[in-house]
Amino acid sequence: MHSTLLMLASAATVFAALAPAAAASDDGSFHQLGEALVIITVLGIGAMGFPMARRLCEAGHVVHVWNRSRDKAERLTPFGGIVHDNPASATSDQSDAIF
Repeated sequence: MHSTLLMLASAATVFAALAPAAAASDDGSFHQLGEALVIITVLGIGAMGFPMARRLCEAGHVVHVWNRSRDKAERLTPFGGIVHDNPASATSDQSDAIF
């Protein structure tokens, strides 16, 4: 119980520090919006991972996602999530934060 609360508190601290940073252009490239570009990876798109990743996408962050069931991860593509086939490829882009 305590470790779960600590993990959630740590995640909240990281999210609070991440300001909207990038927007996708029509060609798929990203440009900065005032702050440094933030690249985030979310592994596991379940009850907690999906809303976290969706809100990060909506805030303009570059979000790489992976889930054991690919269809769950693909629900994030309309929001800008970049779906990967395995956790290794999702984390290979030098992410600033991995959840």
